[in-house]
Amino acid sequence: MRCLVKLIAALHFSALGFPCAAQTLPQGLFSVGQFEIGTATVDDVQSRLGVNKPSPIELGDGADVALCYSAGTSPSAPTIVFETGALGGWKEITAYRLTKRGKRRCKLTDASLMAMSTANGLNFRTERKLVERMLSQSKLTNSGESIRVEEVYRRRPTESEAARMRRSGLDPDQVAFDVVDIVEVRFKHGVIDDLYVKRLVSY
Repeated sequence: MRCLVKLIAALHFSALGFPCAAQTLPQGLFSVGQFEIGTATVDDVQSRLGVNKPSPIELGDGADVALCYSAGTSPSAPTIVFETGALGGWKEITAYRLTKRGKRRCKLTDASLMAMSTANGLNFRTERKLVERMLSQSKLTNSGESIRVEEVYRRRPTESEAARMRRSGLDPDQVAFDVVDIVEVRFKHGVIDDLYVKRLVSY
């Protein structure tokens, strides 16, 4: 089922004419609090932050689901939300949101979410000028107190992916992954107030 979903998505992406561009966003953005998008799973999150039932993000069959954890009951309490969906097999994490703008009921956690950061050091104390410097190789869209980056590109399989393909009878030299990276950052008083990072991969 998962391979079928990936195949359908790949055909859709190809129909959109995705360019063969290179990734410019820092890889460290795709890992937060030791959870890496595309590698960490729902089970990994629950084993570290607590058992939590995934909830649909939108109405309808096949909607992405989210796991939400908060350090308190206040709407401004530090919160982390992990997402997964069809391209993650509803198992692998495809996105996260580190926010102080919580709008949903979340499971309380003892984890220090205020201090949680990306692998390259972004957290709630990071100033806007540092974020913009870190994203300077990408095309930014500025809108008041927020910035956004969306990149679409193709990449070759990694060595581990190529090995799995060979075991499955696929030729990795004939495969290219379509990747969509999205980063959205909102600021309050000049520092990060909400950080959303998403990566969708298909072939």
